[in-house]
Amino acid sequence: MITSAPRNPSVAVIGAGMTGILMAIKLREAGIDDITNLEKADKLGGTWRENTYPGVACDVPSHMYTYSFQGNPEWQHRLAHGDEIQAYFEKVAADHKVTQQIRFNESLDQCHYQDGKWHLKTSKGNDLVVDFVVAATGILHHPAYPDIPGLQSFKGEAWHTARWNHDVDLRGKRVGIIGTGSTASQVISEISKDVGHLTVFQRTPQWICPLPDKEYTERDKARLRGNQTLMQKLSKRYAFVMRNTFSKAVTGSKFNHAWISWMVKRNLRKSVTDPQLRAKLTPDYPVGCKRLIFSNTFYEAIQRDNVHLETNGIDHIDATGVATSDGQQHDVDVLILATGFNPFNFMR
Repeated sequence: MITSAPRNPSVAVIGAGMTGILMAIKLREAGIDDITNLEKADKLGGTWRENTYPGVACDVPSHMYTYSFQGNPEWQHRLAHGDEIQAYFEKVAADHKVTQQIRFNESLDQCHYQDGKWHLKTSKGNDLVVDFVVAATGILHHPAYPDIPGLQSFKGEAWHTARWNHDVDLRGKRVGIIGTGSTASQVISEISKDVGHLTVFQRTPQWICPLPDKEYTERDKARLRGNQTLMQKLSKRYAFVMRNTFSKAVTGSKFNHAWISWMVKRNLRKSVTDPQLRAKLTPDYPVGCKRLIFSNTFYEAIQRDNVHLETNGIDHIDATGVATSDGQQHDVDVLILATGFNPFNFMR
């Protein structure tokens, strides 16, 4: 009887974020150890390395946002903050000895399939020939910049939320932020507490769903430490709730959609007292046609005395600020672009 030894193919994993770390761990568990991890940056973490803006957090429960084989008893919040998530991935990578096999500051420049093999060339001029390539590159790391006339002419400080400039103190400054999506809602909620004046340039209003956060106590953490089974149960419980509420609301369940629609509309009605502002914040599309925003703090922030919601379209940007289609000039010291990412650039 002829038996063949298990194959040990060579694999290149592109990226060292949540998926890249997982691939390295699971490939080794499958007996594959000829693995090369290429990471363009100087540390792992992917989305959570790139996004360090004020208020950055996950909008699904933290105990659900973990690997099934390694829960995290040290979460500080039900909706984990960005630095917590980054620390979790760094710990998992270190625990499973993934960090030491990552080639940092080395991106993939070329990738060709020829003669049954993948031929790679990296940014450092290195050549690799492998059997398989796994694109663990994610979709939330190439910032999308708006095509607004005059954007480059602005003389103040300006940056994209994924390239946050922590050297600039926003306290007391006039700040403009373009966008009202998930990232913008977190940024607005946080910086509106300290800036002198904040102008929010809104193109499309969003449906916002309340999702209560909480801080975990030392007693909560102690209960989970060393108990992977309990953490798995907690993760599955949160996943069940999310899957059978929000997911079903956008995948055909009329009851769930009606319930979520009622909840977000009630949230807007109860949270925003000014009828004119409420009208500006009311979307003209059904709930679920765009990604739901989860926030307990955005409506409070947008109603602060130092915050102005501008719904007229942006005509152009000049040296001192933003000119809108109604002829008004909005001078700002700092311009923040909360304009999302180019999700199709995951391999180009």
